[in-house]
Amino acid sequence: MRGVTFARVLVWSGIAVFFIIPLLFIASRGLQTLTWSSVVDVPSILAATLSQAVLSTIVAVCLAVPIAWALTVVPGRAAQWVLLWVSVPFIIPTPVAAVLLQSVCGPQTWCGALFGIEVAQGLIFVVLVQAWYNIGLIVRVVTPAWAAIRGTYGAVAATLGAPTWRQHTSITIPLLTPSLLNGTLLVLLYCIGSFGVIVLLGGGRIVSLEVEIWRQTSQYLRIDRTTVLAMVQLLMSMVVLRAVDGFGQQQARPAPIYRSPSRNGWVRWLALGVICVTLIVFVLPYGALAVRAFVGTDPFTALRAMQSPVRGSGMSISPLMSLVRSLWVATCVTGISMVIAWIATTPGTRLRSAVVLPLGGSTITLGLGYLLWFGTLGWLTSPWLLIAVHCVVVLPLVTRQLLVGRDRLPQQYAAAAQTLGATPLRRVWQIEAPLLRRTLGASASLAYALSLGDYAAAFVLSRPDSATAPVIIARLLNRPGATNYAQAAALSLVFVVCCVLVMLVVQRAATDSED
Repeated sequence: MRGVTFARVLVWSGIAVFFIIPLLFIASRGLQTLTWSSVVDVPSILAATLSQAVLSTIVAVCLAVPIAWALTVVPGRAAQWVLLWVSVPFIIPTPVAAVLLQSVCGPQTWCGALFGIEVAQGLIFVVLVQAWYNIGLIVRVVTPAWAAIRGTYGAVAATLGAPTWRQHTSITIPLLTPSLLNGTLLVLLYCIGSFGVIVLLGGGRIVSLEVEIWRQTSQYLRIDRTTVLAMVQLLMSMVVLRAVDGFGQQQARPAPIYRSPSRNGWVRWLALGVICVTLIVFVLPYGALAVRAFVGTDPFTALRAMQSPVRGSGMSISPLMSLVRSLWVATCVTGISMVIAWIATTPGTRLRSAVVLPLGGSTITLGLGYLLWFGTLGWLTSPWLLIAVHCVVVLPLVTRQLLVGRDRLPQQYAAAAQTLGATPLRRVWQIEAPLLRRTLGASASLAYALSLGDYAAAFVLSRPDSATAPVIIARLLNRPGATNYAQAAALSLVFVVCCVLVMLVVQRAATDSED
């Protein structure tokens, strides 16, 4: 019991040191110099942020709903592959997403040469990229609920003779609305906090809260404005998260999907068409990226260039070493976050709400708080600083993933073991962990992918000798030359392979748990 109490105290101390104190430190510095000029243009920045976020969310919802419908109509491996490929963009780094979309519809691409479709940097490109990598989030939220409705209430209504339009208007739409709103609000939350896509593809013409926080601190040293903007974003995110939790409790109970094929011929053909188009849209960028990486450039020259630092980038680490560092950081973050998430999800603890708080915060603000708080302590050169901020960013999603599995675990097993005199550690090792091995694997894979793909925190805290691969990819994208782009594309392909493997583990765990 003492060990459990000590672990909880240690977790609370970590949350205070690595999340609460840095934010309070930067807030105290900013509030000391607060003036009217600090807040005068906040409404316009907020309006610009909401406009691009709402537009991206609308596009993502309009594209995700037909995909979710098709997955409930057509069973089999095709639907599983669609779910895999639409989920991969959500966990890849934003610089990689930028490279992928630029390979398809950017300037001087084959899509522009064949169809005349070239999207320049700006609002349209940002909206397309944000919608592209958030579609999978909506699909994974809506599809299980839609399948549950279709397999239970819809089947009963059809048996009673209700026409199709009546089933949709009276059953499907009302019951599906909470799940759809839940996924929509989650996408809106991520679009509000978007940073890398706007910086890399906005062309310097798009304003958002996260970008303005970074700009006001790094270029103008206006900590007061940074504090106000961060408080506005945190308040707005808390409101959205509260709404997400409310709609999440109203969702239809998930049921196994891919098991109730439609008997209507033209409906199945329409769903197959949607699946084919979806696979093309989501797989095509990876093929285009491979072409841009290896066609037109000497692969051996690009490989040799990846072994040395990029000239003129200000970085003393090579692209290959940055990849090794990213893998090392992700491994450490996965181990630490899994231990903390397990402690936080233990029944009877109050840590659940605490570790979820960073989900609505600003990663840029947190990174700046680290610079100010740990800079006074002389810890900025510590290699563990980036690992700490990654753990703070990763913990909310990992905790929510693990919480679902632990809440479904029958409590009588642990109670029986306790009655027989088993220690808490033995109960965890011999009872809970084996029963939750699939959930643990999915949670660990998610933590690894999120840490591997982080860009905002690494962008703020990276040093010339310790940059991660997403930061190097962004630097390569901002430099002219075919070799630089080939290196960025090659690193991006490595990330895509890692993310696909991660999603395979997550999807296999979900499928096994259904079986």
